[in-house]
Amino acid sequence: MKTESRKFYRNLRSSISQAEAHSEGALCLKHLRHLVRGDALYLYAPIFSEIDTQSIFDFFSIHLKIGLPVIEGNEMIFYQLDSWSDLEPGKFGLEPPRRKRMRPESETMVIPGLAFSKSGERLGLGKGFYDKFLSKHPKLFRIGLAYAFQISQKEWELEAHDEPMDFVVCPSGIWGSSRKTKIGIEPIIG
Repeated sequence: MKTESRKFYRNLRSSISQAEAHSEGALCLKHLRHLVRGDALYLYAPIFSEIDTQSIFDFFSIHLKIGLPVIEGNEMIFYQLDSWSDLEPGKFGLEPPRRKRMRPESETMVIPGLAFSKSGERLGLGKGFYDKFLSKHPKLFRIGLAYAFQISQKEWELEAHDEPMDFVVCPSGIWGSSRKTKIGIEPIIG
């Protein structure tokens, strides 16, 4: 089921233009402003038509340290990014320079996905980098970032390593879940 779902959502997302991805990212920012906690934010540079995070970076980098991931071997490591223009081509798209390694504690992480279930589970690309990272950093506040069509009406089979989100932010609103009680996602701000 996950393989079919990945293909379905990958195809849907591939129709999004770069301009739409940027615009949707700016709309998500208005909701993220109310959720981000801590003095560091862990973001991603978009690949494969993911929601663009540049406007999120621009807004939060004034007050917070921002980390972006680099894949080194089988591990995801975050490095501080001081300017979006410092991004450089890497193995999985644009990456921050490997100068200042960041060590997450209880700050906020914004996480991409192909889809998010109504119970707060994330369907990623299938490599497991985010799930592994989140399992090692359980205190991180987890926010999935998605287009509205990425909130799945169907559930998929969960695996032991799947890591749920605390909230999912879409351009149209915030969906909340409780990963501790598994109460399911409900729209809480629209």
